[in-house]
This record gives sequence, C-alpha cells and structure tokens, in this order.
Amino acid sequence: MDNNRFYYSRTYDYREPSGNRRWYMFNLVEDGGDTALFQLIDKGSTQTYPARIEMRGDMETAWVDYLGRQIFLRADSYHPKGYRLGSNERENDRIKDAYLHTIYNRNEIKESKTVYCVSCRTIVHPSDIVKFTDEGQTGICPYCGKDALIGDACGIKLSENLLNNVHRRYFSDNPTIKLTVDGLQGKAPAPCSPYIWIALNHDQSECIGVDASFYSEEEAPEKLKELRSKVGNILCTLFEATSCELNGIEGEEAEDAIINAFFKYFEKDKWEKCPFDIKREVDFELTTAWDGKTQCFTLRLDSEIEFYVKN
Repeated sequence: MDNNRFYYSRTYDYREPSGNRRWYMFNLVEDGGDTALFQLIDKGSTQTYPARIEMRGDMETAWVDYLGRQIFLRADSYHPKGYRLGSNERENDRIKDAYLHTIYNRNEIKESKTVYCVSCRTIVHPSDIVKFTDEGQTGICPYCGKDALIGDACGIKLSENLLNNVHRRYFSDNPTIKLTVDGLQGKAPAPCSPYIWIALNHDQSECIGVDASFYSEEEAPEKLKELRSKVGNILCTLFEATSCELNGIEGEEAEDAIINAFFKYFEKDKWEKCPFDIKREVDFELTTAWDGKTQCFTLRLDSEIEFYVKN
C-alpha cells in the first residue's frame, strides 16, 4: 500500500453538541499495521489522530476518537472532491456506512429511542440491550445474539430499504438462485442444467397457470413438447432459463421459489395469492436476455418481492 496516496474513503457527517452538521476528511498519513495515523484539516488548522485498524468482513476499518466521539473510517474506496457518485455507488456507501454503526455503538444505543437488529430484523428497546462485546463497546441483540444493532441516534436515516439491504449484504444466509431467462416461442430448448421453463397464462378471467420443471438433457425435448401441448392456444408467454445457478436450494423447494418469483416479477400486483407457500426467503438475480437487464430481489416468506442493490 502506498501510504502517500492511499486515503480512507469519505467525509463524515458529524453532528456537534450544538446540533450543527459539519464535514471532515481524514487522510491517512502513516500506517503501522494494526494502527494508523490520520490527519484532519479543518478551517486551515491540521490535527493528527491515532487510530486502530480492524477488519470487518471484507472491509478494512479504523476508528478515531474525535471530541469524545468515535468516528469510523473505511478503506474500500476513495472519492476525490468533486467526483459525482452514481446512484449505485451512493447506495453502496449508505449500506456500508450503516453497517459500520453495528460496531462500537454503545453510546449511540444509549442515545437512541429505537434500536434495530439487522440480523434477525427485530425492533429492540435500548433498555433490553444488556450484553456488549469489543471491550463493552458493541451491543449484542438480546434475541439472536449477534452484534448487528443500529440505533436511530446513529445520524443516518434508517429507512426500511436501507436496513433490509444491510441485512442482506452482511447478515443473510438466504439461498440464492441466479437465472438468465429468454422467450421460448417456437424455439428448441437451449442447453441448460437444470432445464427450466415457465408458462405464464395471461387470461385474466382465470387464475394464472404456471409450470416450471427440472429435466435432464435427454428428457428436455419431449417434456417441452408436452408443456407446449398443455398450454395449447391459451394466451400465455413461455420462458426458459438459458443459464441457472442454484446455491443452498434444490429440487421442489427451488421449483416453488422460481414459480412464485416469476409469478410476482412478471405479473406485478395482478394476483393476490402465489401458487405455492415457501419455507424460507430466497435471493434472486434475474437477467432478462432480451434487454440485458439484471434485477436483484428477495422472494419473501409472504411471496412478495423486495428489490435490492447487489454488492
């Protein structure tokens, strides 16, 4: 690492005791392995602060004791002054910043009216938090036992979407299904293991008809022929998966999840009830070949889909 060019990544929104917001840029001037030295330039004066370096997952982080308040810095990127962040970069910043408030947060928890656990996604009252780690500085959720708490005094607007994204990126163990799909009107099946086809019935006078099946390469042509015969002249759209990756899920469970996901993704809010009940949430990465777009979403237990930004 070139210490003369490497910077920790961002300015910090810091609320002074007066209530005023101010912005600071901490620059790394010396790296000693587990410790570092940061330089803060504020209103023409330069001050130097020591910091302890820690790894939090795949992020290198440091915390600085500034005016009696711990301010966290992270080293995954650096955005020079004047650089305009894209929407995905801004969302990634918000997710990472919120995650850093799950550590060394005892004072924030104490000052909060409401605390959220982004692991078990429970709302916790600050008085119920009695266990701490990291030498008594990081709160432990009384329900799931994880250091995954964020208080509403952290200085970040904790929207439901932001909290869900923090959960998904750092605390979720959901199985994942990655699909690339294309239309199948009049075409032979593309090689894919497993073979997946879905027929969406658009006759709104009746319940939607959906079929998804997993077949071997030998079975695929005949089974697809049967599917086409089954839907006949019904007004429907046929899709196939031209690539498919299943991680932590298989068989009928994966099939039910794919059916429900297609049902909600393509038909939006037309239908109140999905065909199958699912036992756990599933994360999808769905690419539509006709426009090259990829959407990431979680199929929730109520079979609604919740979109998110991929890391």
